[in-house]
Amino acid sequence: MGAHGALLSGALGLLCFSTLALASDEYVGVVTRSDTREIGQEFKFTSLDVRRPFVTFPGGSVGETTKAFESEELVVLSFVARKTGSTETFYLDRQHKRFTLIEVGALEAVVTGSEIRPAVTYGKLR
Repeated sequence: MGAHGALLSGALGLLCFSTLALASDEYVGVVTRSDTREIGQEFKFTSLDVRRPFVTFPGGSVGETTKAFESEELVVLSFVARKTGSTETFYLDRQHKRFTLIEVGALEAVVTGSEIRPAVTYGKLR
C-alpha cells in the first residue's frame, strides 16, 4: 500500500470511529408504555459523552441534565425543573436498547394537596 492508500485508509478509519462515537453519544427514546405519556412520543438524548448531557422533550423544549451514573450498559440522567422542582430521572439501558423514565411532579402535589406519586414511562432506544 502506498502513501496515498495508507492516508486514505487512515482517513476512512477515523471516519468510521467518529461515526461510532456519535452513535453512542446520542439516542432517540420512543415511548412504548406509560402512566401519563402518549405512546410514540420521542425524547432525544444528546452529548452523552459529557457530564451535563441534554434531553429534548416531546414538546420540543431542551433541558440540561446531570449524568448521575455511567457504565458500558447504563446511563442515568437527572433533570430538575427550575421553577417547579419537579424531577425526571432517565435510565438509558444501552445493552438492551431501552429506557425508563421516573417523573415526580412536586408543584402539583403542593398546590392541590395530593400525594406525590412517581409516573413511570418505558420505551425503546434507537
